[in-house]
Amino acid sequence: MVVTGRNETALKELVASIHSDFSNLNVHYITGDCAIESDCKKIVDFMIEKHGRIDIVVLAAGVAAHGKFSELQNLEILKRVMEVNLYGYINMTKYTLPHIK
Repeated sequence: MVVTGRNETALKELVASIHSDFSNLNVHYITGDCAIESDCKKIVDFMIEKHGRIDIVVLAAGVAAHGKFSELQNLEILKRVMEVNLYGYINMTKYTLPHIK
């Protein structure tokens, strides 16, 4: 299994917990941001390097914007929502799909 996210400290803690709680030492992490296409390629390359194949991909990244649209100071938060919640999924699918097919 490979877990990924932007926070390396949290990833290290997660992997340590999996190793400890489930005695699974075949879990690895790599940092990356799904909204950055080159990070997605790096993540997929890492998965293939560690395991030789991809069986399942769980796309679970997401961010939200709260508040009234009329009160937004700028639209950058909505841009980030679209980058992660839409393009993040597109980016990861682009690089994982050839290995799953």
